Amino acid sequence: MGTLIPLGPGIAGLNRGEFDVLATAVMTAFDTTVLGLFAVVVGFVLGRLRRRWYDNLLDEMEVQSGA
Repeated sequence: MGTLIPLGPGIAGLNRGEFDVLATAVMTAFDTTVLGLFAVVVGFVLGRLRRRWYDNLLDEMEVQSGA
């Protein structure tokens, strides 16, 4: 969404010949894309860590239960 929403006014500015509006819109679109990718990477890493913790906990519980 952060990539597509700013492009609407940017394209409209291009239609009017306002290249500074287009440049600002494209910069905003790229910035939000990079921030979104960063958030995905952080979420993915945290999810993998939690999964590893849960798997280790389940392994310990199986060992303790004698299964």
